[in-house]
Amino acid sequence: MLEESYDLWQDINETTKSSEISAGLKISYEWIYDISEKPNEIPNNLEKLATGSNSVMQRLGVILPLIIDIPLDIDAVYIHGADAELPRATANFFNKIWIGFKRFIASFFTTDNQDVEEDEIEVWVNRSRQYVNLMQQMIDSDFTTESGIKVKISIMASEDKLILSTSSGANPDVAMGVAGWRPYDFAIRDASYDLSEFDDFREISDRFYEGAFTQLIYQDGVYGLP
Repeated sequence: MLEESYDLWQDINETTKSSEISAGLKISYEWIYDISEKPNEIPNNLEKLATGSNSVMQRLGVILPLIIDIPLDIDAVYIHGADAELPRATANFFNKIWIGFKRFIASFFTTDNQDVEEDEIEVWVNRSRQYVNLMQQMIDSDFTTESGIKVKISIMASEDKLILSTSSGANPDVAMGVAGWRPYDFAIRDASYDLSEFDDFREISDRFYEGAFTQLIYQDGVYGLP
């Protein structure tokens, strides 16, 4: 599918030149082909596939928002005869330089709107900007449309911000992408609930290996599920 998407992208753009999107697609499907030839080594290549900074998932996370956000602008419509002389369809070198300069300046004034409405679920995600933008687009188009529940997703630059926000009372409703040991960090500060207090905790905990709870236990309480 990725290879077909690459070919389609090149056909649509009528070019053989490489771009960030085409290069990302090509590298992604070539890596997957390479990994698929040695399936027994997949556990040793998870960083290349999904978790690394240059993994297939990371590249696709960068590419998808670029494709979704590509604008289609129509500056003018010409109705003309066969002998008419039309202006250039593409900008010249100096126009491209000027537009690039304006975009560069505008980038210093782009800020995220972190204001959350009263009836809105606030979610902090410890992932890249592309990942977060894609999540927001999916939620707006599917979840919010169907449920009517609004969700505001923001980038959590550091997990330490969770501890600080808890002490100041400005914590989010949901935090995603946090480390597995973070529940313990909350437990020692009396900032999370002991799940073993729930009547059905034993029933739920039996789904997991006992050793998986080690980093989630503080004193006699259990403060997370593996």
